[in-house]
Amino acid sequence: MNMIAEFYSGYSMGYAILKIFFMVAIGYILYTKRLVKKDVTKGLSNILIWVCIPALIFTKITSAFDPYAFPKWWVLPICSIGMSLVGLGLGHIFQRPMKSFSASREFTSSCAFQNSGYLPMTLVVFACSGDMRDKLLVYIFLFIMGFNIFAWSFLPAYLSKDIRRNFRLSAILNPPVIATGVSIAWVFILGEGKVHNVIYEPLMMLGNATFPLALIVLGSYLAEYRPFKSENWKALGICLLTKLIFLPAVVFILIKYLPLEESLKFFIMLEAIMPVAVSLIVIGQFAKADNKFFSGAIFYSHLLAIVTIPMWLLLLRNS
Repeated sequence: MNMIAEFYSGYSMGYAILKIFFMVAIGYILYTKRLVKKDVTKGLSNILIWVCIPALIFTKITSAFDPYAFPKWWVLPICSIGMSLVGLGLGHIFQRPMKSFSASREFTSSCAFQNSGYLPMTLVVFACSGDMRDKLLVYIFLFIMGFNIFAWSFLPAYLSKDIRRNFRLSAILNPPVIATGVSIAWVFILGEGKVHNVIYEPLMMLGNATFPLALIVLGSYLAEYRPFKSENWKALGICLLTKLIFLPAVVFILIKYLPLEESLKFFIMLEAIMPVAVSLIVIGQFAKADNKFFSGAIFYSHLLAIVTIPMWLLLLRNS
């Protein structure tokens, strides 16, 4: 497949992940040097949830989403949600034998939700050019739409111990979900790019701060929870095996039978091989979940992805 041949580059992938580790290291150092404390980390998480992530969602959807140019745009959000459901199912199957494991929902969530934005976006920018790059970037924005709707509506309710006992609508109607709904409605009513610069440019600047800020928060949590000294390496290892090997294998088989064009099949597989979503650490803080497990899953999955992403791309290229 020509697209895979052009995209495949271990250098590009390694370079993108090294940039992630560099940003995480900044957060780790800030916390260990007591320049950022626990309350500050929590405050940064709140800024992400209430300001930066909604701003990112709004600016990306209103500027890049044209439903009339992509009449089957709904396929990718549905595929995004479907992939997460498959990951949740696999995670549930593999965590069931671990009877005494307390972070079972964090385990299944880590199996289901991948770094669907920044890392594939970075790989696309470094490895592709021209029309193929533009097409894949639009695919990413549409895929993230499904990710945001499902992750930010489902996970807070799924993870929160309080909500398990006493459901609250605010767990589903949180700022990122509201921003997604408003953005989609905006595009359908007013059209793509119909946001005045007085509103758009400040929101764009806030949105662009999302990923570096999220990585600094992740580094702070790594310093706080020390997942390098995991209390349950077995659970973490099974989670990483499920996320990086079993889930991509299932998706690899499924896409062979989906009536989609080759570029879409390649993109769906690209998303399936991504490591654990960095945003889980933010959702975990919001839902008061076990962020120690999330920190370990995110860190080690990105580390192992340096090997597993080229492995899967090589398999795709030769299939």
